[in-house]
Amino acid sequence: MAQCYELERINESDLNSLNTLVGGHPYLLQLAFYWLKQNIPIESILKEAATDVGIYGHVLKRQWNELQQSPNLLAAFREILDNSEAVTLELITAYQLESLGLVKWKGNQVKVCCPLYQVYFKNLLSE
Repeated sequence: MAQCYELERINESDLNSLNTLVGGHPYLLQLAFYWLKQNIPIESILKEAATDVGIYGHVLKRQWNELQQSPNLLAAFREILDNSEAVTLELITAYQLESLGLVKWKGNQVKVCCPLYQVYFKNLLSE
């Protein structure tokens, strides 16, 4: 995907860091590549990624808004964030969190889909 955006200046280490941060999520990678193409330094993208002012701020705030609309989903997601291992949830709850893009399946359990979400929401919920 980086080649499609003609991003020759991004090195493999930075690309791996970005990929790890977003868990390989295609939309999040595409968003980063768009901003890299606009000459936003990769260091800035990585540093501000899990903040409201970073390039993912609108995505994170939208997901936060969705979670706040449903106390049940928020409680379930908090449980996932508090566990390092995958968690068993009611099927409909797990499906709703997956639909928001917040979790991925690991067998019949779910876990947070990427470190970006882990860091952002953990910080938000600890305030």
